[in-house]
Amino acid sequence: MEEALDTIRQINWFLDPIKDGVMFFLATPGGRRWLLLLLLLYVALASWRGIAREALAHKAAERNLYARPPLLSQLLIVGAVMFRTLAGLVTQLPMILSVVLVLMLFTGLSAGLTTVDEYFSNRERIRELSQALRHLDQEFKVAEIEVVDFKENTTFLEFRIYDYAGTGAAADTLAIDLVGNEIFIDAVVLNFDYALIETGQKINLTLPYRVYSNLVPPQDGKPLQLSGSDTLGIPLMFNREQSQIYGMDRATFQEHVAHVATLARDPEAARAEGVRSIQGNAVRQVMFKGQRWSLWSLQTGGIALRREQTVWSAEPIPGL
Repeated sequence: MEEALDTIRQINWFLDPIKDGVMFFLATPGGRRWLLLLLLLYVALASWRGIAREALAHKAAERNLYARPPLLSQLLIVGAVMFRTLAGLVTQLPMILSVVLVLMLFTGLSAGLTTVDEYFSNRERIRELSQALRHLDQEFKVAEIEVVDFKENTTFLEFRIYDYAGTGAAADTLAIDLVGNEIFIDAVVLNFDYALIETGQKINLTLPYRVYSNLVPPQDGKPLQLSGSDTLGIPLMFNREQSQIYGMDRATFQEHVAHVATLARDPEAARAEGVRSIQGNAVRQVMFKGQRWSLWSLQTGGIALRREQTVWSAEPIPGL
């Protein structure tokens, strides 16, 4: 199959510029203006050459290089030459139409080959995307959250973000402070179309992305950078080593996962990529100094906060 697709692409490498040129000249206003301009230029040049020949013949007949025919004769000569030029175009019309027909056939063939190439390329992309999503179809412990301190009506949080490449241990830390005592964590849930999943199963991916509070509105919340120092922008909970990936190489897996992560920020592109819907999900929790919580991404879609072992003596936030 790959050899057949390579052959199609090589043929289309030759046909595609022809198709683009034909579509430009016949299907766009600018192209049609250029076509008319070229036609007028051809008529003007052909007429000029004819008129020059007639003028030279008149000078030869008069044996005078400076002889000019009367004005009426000049007008008749111009009219006769232009008529012959247009008549010549008409006689060439079958050949012109044949060339146009061949070019249209090339255009149709190129469009057909492009459609075949896109179909099989999309099918391969869907197969790879389906394979990548199956690696992510599980419940993840995204991060551990420690309530480090509360002072001056500000809650200080430390997120230990889990990296699932290898051991799955906490890799990066993220410090966030928010005015207020009730913490909200926002997430976006991508619901993938069943048709894009080879097994036909329902797959939802949840990406926590923002933290805010009862005194900090969502639009002013702090970003939850789950990719850590990863340059591809892959959330660390979706990170995998080659030994944890089956059916594809790690570079291909990372490419698909990084692309999926960008879909959460672009609903139109997400729909084009087979995401049935994008919905928000948030959890809230009044937190106490010294508590530890874990943030989970659920297999069913959504996020959850779960209480972990307290690391310090729990001290209620003032005013609760």
